[in-house]
Amino acid sequence: MNKDRFSKNILPALAGNIADWYEFYIYGMFAAPIVAKLFLPQQEYFIALLYTYLAFALGFFIRPLGALVFGYFSDKYGRKKILFYSLLLMGIPTLVMTILPTYASIGIYAPIFLMIIRILQGFAVGGEIGGAAAFILESSNKNKQNLSGALLISSSFFALLIASGISYCLLKLLNRAQILEWGWRIPFIFGFIIILTGLYIRYKSSETQEFIELKTKNATVKNPISDAIKYEWHNMIITFFISSLVAVLVFMGISYMPTYASHYLGYDLKHILLICTLSIVVLMISTISFGYIADKIGGKNVLIYASITLFICAFPIYQTIIKSHHFAAIAIFTLAIISGAIIGPIFANTAGLFPVRNRNTGFGLSFNISVSIFGGTAAFIMTLLITATGNYLIPAFYIIFLCIPFFIAVLFIPKDLFL
Repeated sequence: MNKDRFSKNILPALAGNIADWYEFYIYGMFAAPIVAKLFLPQQEYFIALLYTYLAFALGFFIRPLGALVFGYFSDKYGRKKILFYSLLLMGIPTLVMTILPTYASIGIYAPIFLMIIRILQGFAVGGEIGGAAAFILESSNKNKQNLSGALLISSSFFALLIASGISYCLLKLLNRAQILEWGWRIPFIFGFIIILTGLYIRYKSSETQEFIELKTKNATVKNPISDAIKYEWHNMIITFFISSLVAVLVFMGISYMPTYASHYLGYDLKHILLICTLSIVVLMISTISFGYIADKIGGKNVLIYASITLFICAFPIYQTIIKSHHFAAIAIFTLAIISGAIIGPIFANTAGLFPVRNRNTGFGLSFNISVSIFGGTAAFIMTLLITATGNYLIPAFYIIFLCIPFFIAVLFIPKDLFL
């Protein structure tokens, strides 16, 4: 992967993805303690808290619509232009967030504007995934498809690390009053700067050669949505079930683990947060490493062996987390390594199933529907089942259950997809 190809084609996908996901993560980190206090009356804090999580959930469930709209235009008019606009759409609500008046200033309009901002952000992220995956696959060498896809998904983990770092620094440097008065806006100002950088990089990028050839041959389709559903429905089903396990591993391992370990298992919150932050670094390294390995031995082979390993190891990993606080870090890091083996080849072996003419639409829609259903509800389902049964191994059973449709779906991936 030469420098010119990386700067012209790979970097634009990564930079925009980091910017998009940074904004998505930073809202979640500030939602409960900050937004709930500022955008609804103090005496209604519980309602405000529910409202902020509703807004967070809406960001998930609006994603398929974003995938549908941006995917349609991307498959008709090109990757570069639509990726630029998806990032621009993320930038507008981010800019508004830096100046948005609170409830104390404009009353009920504050939470209404906040909800609109969250919907626009979810819509933009929905358009980002499919477009970035199509862009990076069509811009990469055929023998680097898995690694390129792994770099793309790892960039979203990197965005989480940036968001975590910014949040940590703010909490260290500012007191509570300063954060509530003006400090909470700083992450969004920083995010807007990241988005401007991403927009510049994307503006300077080139259209993918595969899409240029499609346009030259006048082979674009009138309606990529109906074309994908009619001719690629089987690949959409494969992508849906493969993405379900990925969504649960990411959102349960990153977002839910601190709550699960501290609330149910008695872990110190600061300690488990440190372990989970380090596990993101492990996950990034594992994802990129297995993306590289997948280019050597085939993504399908990596996914098969990784899903079998996860099926076998999920129970003892969670058993260790429950019973031994001393070995919890090792167990969580092991889960991160196995998760990386599953996540690394995922974009290449799902987005790569679709032809150029409907790749963004077909992949983006099926991936985002799956993430919305499984990723968006993972924490809720875990909390509900653990409360109902009193069984702290529920997360392990859920992962084991999802390994089955994942494994079956992987069997339908062509063995020679990129070999």
